[in-house]
Amino acid sequence: MQGRPASRKAQPVLLLDPEVDRAAKLAAQLELNGFPTRAECSGAGALEAIKDEYFATLIVIADIDDKDCLAWLDELRRAAGRVWMIVISSRCDTNTCNLIYRHGGDACLAAPVSIDDLTRRLTAFQLRARPLYRTQASRQVRHCKGHVHRGITAELAHHLTSVT
Repeated sequence: MQGRPASRKAQPVLLLDPEVDRAAKLAAQLELNGFPTRAECSGAGALEAIKDEYFATLIVIADIDDKDCLAWLDELRRAAGRVWMIVISSRCDTNTCNLIYRHGGDACLAAPVSIDDLTRRLTAFQLRARPLYRTQASRQVRHCKGHVHRGITAELAHHLTSVT
């Protein structure tokens, strides 16, 4: 993985979506909104991309009811400890968000996600570097959308909730 670029423009995004057409459309929308985006359609492809290039944010379209998908979230988090991970799921209730956070996600958005919501979240995350991923027991408490979660600072959580 390469070092973090020094510029303040939008940082590169890695999009993981098993549906090729949907991934291409979302990647094109993100590019139009100023986010350089690489799309991958498999967890293995995303892992290879993470090894080869720098990404500030990883967007994963996930079926959180699939245990294999949750295992991929864990694998991606271990491979990209300092990359923000936004998980888009068919549901985004408190239990689902907690499950996503336990598997390394930093944010949960409900599908279908609007490009405006996604770009606001990307912008908020890219304002600062992600703290190094830690185990569940050593994480800090975080607050996001009225729910207590673990991992990010209160300052960033405040910014995230104020932009949505």
